[in-house]
Amino acid sequence: MKKIISILIVFAISVSCERTIEIDIPPASGDASSAVLKTTLLPSGDKYIVEADIHIVDDRGQFIRILNKNNFIFNDTTIHSNTFSFRLLDIKSGSTERKGDYSAMLLLDQSGSILNTDPHNSRIDAAKTFLENLGTRDDVGLTSFTTYERDWFTIHNDFTRDISGLNKTLDRLSQTTGGGTPLYYSTYNLIDYVEKNAGNQNNKALIVFTDGGDTEGENTPAQIIDKANNQGVQIFTVGLGKGLSNLDVLSEVAQNTGGYFMWAQDAKQLISYFGTLGNLLTGNAGYYRIRWEISSSQVPGKDPYVFYLTVKLSNNKSIRVAIPVKFT
Repeated sequence: MKKIISILIVFAISVSCERTIEIDIPPASGDASSAVLKTTLLPSGDKYIVEADIHIVDDRGQFIRILNKNNFIFNDTTIHSNTFSFRLLDIKSGSTERKGDYSAMLLLDQSGSILNTDPHNSRIDAAKTFLENLGTRDDVGLTSFTTYERDWFTIHNDFTRDISGLNKTLDRLSQTTGGGTPLYYSTYNLIDYVEKNAGNQNNKALIVFTDGGDTEGENTPAQIIDKANNQGVQIFTVGLGKGLSNLDVLSEVAQNTGGYFMWAQDAKQLISYFGTLGNLLTGNAGYYRIRWEISSSQVPGKDPYVFYLTVKLSNNKSIRVAIPVKFT
């Protein structure tokens, strides 16, 4: 990225001139992250087999292609008083199907909790990183939600390729947070807007970022899924925070509308994910198809379970991938 800077050079006795130069501005620094593209549960006798397609990127948003079975670790865990054990079966590499040019509406959570989960405005840097990677025929819109806004959500920018204008809006959003989280209401009502206004009608998506669960209850996930499918809008969900309690809902909405689900423990992971988001939208992304066997100390109940996969990376770092599973 380059930034134009004007320098005023002043000489003695009122002689001056202005010179314009370009300097390289380093991109915002991120952390490795992942997205869950699809999860399938298959009963196998008194055990279960789970198959998940997972897209894993480094801190620059580049897909990591060198992983093998030794890089993926499940630990025995107890959830809802039920102890689970895991046995990794196999791993295969794959690529998503080409979708082409996209129209994507960003919906950003601006509720008061953002001050704690994203104190350095990494979501803003992440959105700007996404904009830097737009294709020549892609377009993006920008919206946000919080109960501080009169209608609970605001459409700041219609679908456009005016990156400068979008960045100005993002800068303003970095200074305005507060209120509750009308997550379902905002998502539900923006589906119609995306369907009617997207320039690329064959590949239109709503990218929903949040750091918490819905606080207002105006609509339901089931209503969102039905409406999105009727309107042909994919919903990509992005959840932030170690203690996020609605990972199962975010995963369910994404996977049942043709979108993908991402969970970030730390806000810096948003930057790498949004850096690769264009690849996921166009259908130009690699993934690992992971199959593992699950056994449990008792028959799993109806409550959703979230299993955490540890992925060891080549730089002696690791990331955790949240994989929500419903057994009934």
